Amino acid sequence: MGVEASFGIDKVRQHLPHRPPILLVDEVLEWEKFDSIHARRHFAAHDPVFQGHFPGNPLLPGVLGVEALAQTAALMVNLSLGVKQDETSFLFAAVDSTKFKKSIKPKDTVELKVKMLWERRGLYRFEGEAFVGNTLVTKTEFTAKLTNIKKSKLKKGLSRSEIEIHPLAVVDPNARLYGKVKIGPFCQVGPNVEIGNGTELMSHVVIDGHTSIGEDNTIYPFAAIGLQPQDKKYDGEVTRLTIGNGNTIREYVTLQPGTTQDKGETRIGDDNLFMALVHVAHDCIVGDHCILANGATLAGHVEVGDSAIIGGLTAIHQHVQIGAHAMIGGHSAIDRDVLPFSMAMGERAHHRGINLLGLRRRQFSRGTIKALQNSYKRVFEGDDGFLKERLQSISNEYGSYKEVEELVSFVERSSRGLLTEAQDDG
Repeated sequence: MGVEASFGIDKVRQHLPHRPPILLVDEVLEWEKFDSIHARRHFAAHDPVFQGHFPGNPLLPGVLGVEALAQTAALMVNLSLGVKQDETSFLFAAVDSTKFKKSIKPKDTVELKVKMLWERRGLYRFEGEAFVGNTLVTKTEFTAKLTNIKKSKLKKGLSRSEIEIHPLAVVDPNARLYGKVKIGPFCQVGPNVEIGNGTELMSHVVIDGHTSIGEDNTIYPFAAIGLQPQDKKYDGEVTRLTIGNGNTIREYVTLQPGTTQDKGETRIGDDNLFMALVHVAHDCIVGDHCILANGATLAGHVEVGDSAIIGGLTAIHQHVQIGAHAMIGGHSAIDRDVLPFSMAMGERAHHRGINLLGLRRRQFSRGTIKALQNSYKRVFEGDDGFLKERLQSISNEYGSYKEVEELVSFVERSSRGLLTEAQDDG
C-alpha cells in the first residue's frame, strides 16, 4: 500500500476526538494503511498530565503510556478508513502482556510505534511500543473495538483487510494475522502463531507453538508446523520456528521448533519447496531456494545452504552441514558434511564430483566452474601434504573466486568431517 506522508497536530485533531490535556499524539512521522504507524509525543516540563503524580519526581502514569499507543492506533485506523474525529469511537476491549521498562518524565520525547496484527468485524488487535530515544519504555498488546461508524465507511475500510478464515477453521484470537491471509477449512492456528500477508493454509493444516511464518507461503493439507519437537529432552520450554517468504510446503510436511540444547530456534529461509512427507527436525537451518524432495528427512541441528537439492527418501544425520548448491541423490544416507557446489549419493553416501549440471543451469561462469572442479580435486586428491596445507594452496591459486573461498571456509569449519570421495569402482 505504501508509506504515507508525515503531518502535524492540526491533522491529528481532525482524526482523533481527544483534546488536551488527554490528547497524547503531537505528530505522525509515517504510517501505512491498515498496517503500522509511527507517531510522536513531546512532554513539556510542566505538562498537565504529570500533575499530582509523584510531585517531587513527576512521572507519566503508566496507563497513559498505553493510552498514547491506543490513540496512535486509533489514528491509523481512522486515517485508513478516511473518517474524521466525530464519525467514530475507538474503545478498549482488552489490554494484555503490558511491560513498563522505564518511566517517562517531563521533557521526554516519546516515539510511539504501533503495528496492526489483525482485524475481524470491527475488532482490531495491535502491538505497540513506546521509546525515549533508543530505549524501550512501554510495550503492550491490546484489542479495541470500532463503534459509531457508518456501515458504508466500515465496508470501505474492511475491504482493504482481506483475511479469509473459513468458518470450519479454528484460529486462536491471539494469533497474529497480517494482510491477505487465507485459512481453509479444518485448519488449527495456535495463540502464539504469526502469519504474514499473502500466506495461504489450504485445509487441515495445524500450526502451533511460537511460530512465525512470513509472506506468500502456500501450505498444503495435513502439514504439521511448529508442534512440539521430537526430542525426549524437550520439557515445554519456549522455543521457536521461523519461516520466511514464498515457501511451498506440501502435504504431510512436519517442521518443528528448536530446543534449548541448541539455538532454541529452527529457521527456514525464502522460496523453498518442501515436497510431501518432508521432515525438518528441531534446531535445523534451511537457507533460500532449496528443494527437499518427497520423504527427505533432516535430523536435529542440520544446516542446509542456499539452493541445495536433497533427493527423495534421503536421511540426513544430526549436526550435518549441506553446502550451498549441493545436490544429493535420492535414497541416500548422509552422515558427514557435504561440500558446497558438489554432488553426493549412496546408501552410505560419498562425494561424486562437482554439481556440474546444477552450476550450469544457474549460470555460473566457465571460469568459476573450472576453479571449483580443480579445488574439489585438490581437497580429495591433492599431494600438497595435509588438508590444511592443501586448503591454503587452493586459496592462493583460486582465492579470487568467492565460490572457492566459500568452499575452503566450509571445509575449515566442518566439525563432523566430510563425506569421502567415491572410488572408481563405485
